[in-house]
Amino acid sequence: MHDSAAPLALVDARADPEQRRALAGREIDLEEGFAVVACDACRTGADAAHALAKLHAGTGLADRIAIWCFGTRRRAELSYPLFRACRRFLLFVLRRKPL
Repeated sequence: MHDSAAPLALVDARADPEQRRALAGREIDLEEGFAVVACDACRTGADAAHALAKLHAGTGLADRIAIWCFGTRRRAELSYPLFRACRRFLLFVLRRKPL
């Protein structure tokens, strides 16, 4: 992450039902993707992935792929459905129940 960025907290919606309810109160369905909440603004899906990519400054191969895939709004809109489908498949293979 860039040094100037505010610290981020990763919240596991499976382990924190209170956070899940708070997002549900904002009409955010975490089964459809993830959310980024910053300064009371909430972004979801491809928009959230793009926002995180703008903050990220990783140097590893996976980091560079993610930054490229989500670095522009257009690429994020094209890449996000593929990544979401891969996540759903992985959850199915791992036999994880929906939130």
